[in-house]
Amino acid sequence: FNEPIGIVSDAAGNLYVADYINAKIKKVTPAGVVTTYQNIVAFGLALDAAGNLYGTGYYNHYIYKYSSTGVYSVVAGTNGASGNLDGTGTGAQFNFPSGITVDMNGNLFVCDAFNHRIRKITPAGVVTTLAGNDPGVMDGIGSGASFDTPLGICGDFANNAVYVADFNNSRIRKLIVD
Repeated sequence: FNEPIGIVSDAAGNLYVADYINAKIKKVTPAGVVTTYQNIVAFGLALDAAGNLYGTGYYNHYIYKYSSTGVYSVVAGTNGASGNLDGTGTGAQFNFPSGITVDMNGNLFVCDAFNHRIRKITPAGVVTTLAGNDPGVMDGIGSGASFDTPLGICGDFANNAVYVADFNNSRIRKLIVD
């Protein structure tokens, strides 16, 4: 591995690792066998209940999906075009999406690092901003909250929450989600 940065596990105990500098997603079996799963740069990884693997294209500003049958598609954002725009599918824009998690309904929650926001993507590809605005450190609701380069996220969906690694503020933040 060369800068492994994102990791997720499936129900069978396999690990999927974003091998960032090598531009690969590696699969590690419970027996420790490592193979290349996909040849793509990934930062954050998430798996849904159907076995679909989602990844964030950090430098390319988009979120993609590998279906459980191996079909690749862009979920949201535009490859190579950074920005800050809610919208649907490729009509939305991100600025260095990093961490990603998925709830039991297939909604994705993404750290939009350099927009300093937490974004939600529905299964239909609709992207909305849940929290954040300009860089800072402020608790609040929606745009009343501020982050400074959120990079990691994990879900506690049984309690309607996600936890965010707010990198430049050196804090772990809790966000209530519906």
